[in-house]
Amino acid sequence: SARQEVAVYEAIIALSCFLIFILVAYCLVSYMRHNIVQRNDEQLMIELNRRLLDIAAIEERLSGDELLQRIADEIYGSLEESMRIKKLTISLRPAADAARIDATSPVNVGLDRNDIFINGVIESGKPFLSRDGMLRVLPLMVNADGEPLIVGALKIVTARPLSSDEVIAIELVAGYAASVAHHAI
Repeated sequence: SARQEVAVYEAIIALSCFLIFILVAYCLVSYMRHNIVQRNDEQLMIELNRRLLDIAAIEERLSGDELLQRIADEIYGSLEESMRIKKLTISLRPAADAARIDATSPVNVGLDRNDIFINGVIESGKPFLSRDGMLRVLPLMVNADGEPLIVGALKIVTARPLSSDEVIAIELVAGYAASVAHHAI
């Protein structure tokens, strides 16, 4: 009977050690995965920023429509797979009294020049997020003489709601796109 109690205690200790090992291994793998994903996201943002700057630096001057379409295509191509983007639209208003320039990607998806979400964000300067989290419209802002100036909007339709890290990445991309498009057009 004493041997049975010792065997039970040894089994409990062995099981406890095994569970602690599994917990530590899980934490370690999660930490490593998080660091790898974060590093990949940072590299993706740096590469996308470089590509957008390259588009703006093209020596042969493109029309505003062509330049905006290249920017939309580049952003869509870079983020479509990782964020499950279904449609991306960029609208730019080069000057307060100028006509709006729009581009969408993928190109074969229809473009609505009277999009109420884009118009609302451009007018209010406030981002829009649908209830299901799969439609997000961000204002494109640049600094003009130290004051924020709304130059357009970035609309993204996704197949799933974005994580908080993905939202930060999209906000960074909106800042890049606003700066590049505003200064190039």
